[in-house]
Amino acid sequence: MPVKFQTMKVEMAGMDMHRIGGGNRPHSVLCPFDWHSNNGKFAKTVTGHTYAMVQRGYQMGFVPHVTIAKPSELPELGATIVSSSSKSALGVATVSAEGTPLACSVSENGMGVNLNCQSVSGNSVKAPTGFTEAEFPILTRYQWSDLYDALLTTLWDTAFGWGSGQTVDRLGKGKSPQQRSIIKKFISEKVKPIIEKGIKRLGHATDRGPTSSDFFDTVLD
Repeated sequence: MPVKFQTMKVEMAGMDMHRIGGGNRPHSVLCPFDWHSNNGKFAKTVTGHTYAMVQRGYQMGFVPHVTIAKPSELPELGATIVSSSSKSALGVATVSAEGTPLACSVSENGMGVNLNCQSVSGNSVKAPTGFTEAEFPILTRYQWSDLYDALLTTLWDTAFGWGSGQTVDRLGKGKSPQQRSIIKKFISEKVKPIIEKGIKRLGHATDRGPTSSDFFDTVLD
């Protein structure tokens, strides 16, 4: 089906689940794409309706979360916000800007989903719970391979988040939830990209064909 593409004018809204006060609780989330905390994956020279076009893999951090919380639970809510993220994982490989596929909607009317952070029962996972509405039309369609790439990205981010989160929780038992959240945020934003670049270099060094190369470029972009 024809799709629409994301620009920095888009907003993300949704409902995430996080553990707070000893139980899982829904959190309302709302964040504009031109949020101050992002990974810079948007086109610097290509615009749509005067707004910068968003590339696949664009991610926002420090996403505002709102839930019913007691005063004693506010530090936990703050830790949730510190370690939060929202990522545009679906893109069309045949439509790119500055060498990177552009992020797109999942439906013709412009509805899209972002991968948002969840921390259910202490485990960090990613789920498509952030909803967006793209507004820049381009006459193209995503392929099954684009959906497959988005699924692989979801699995990779979830596996890394769960594994690093478990490691930090086990090694940092003496630290507060807030301190552990800061450590997890540092690993996600600073360490994870370094690991991904290393894996990509290794993958290209041992590349035996286009399929292998495409895998490393899409999942770890």
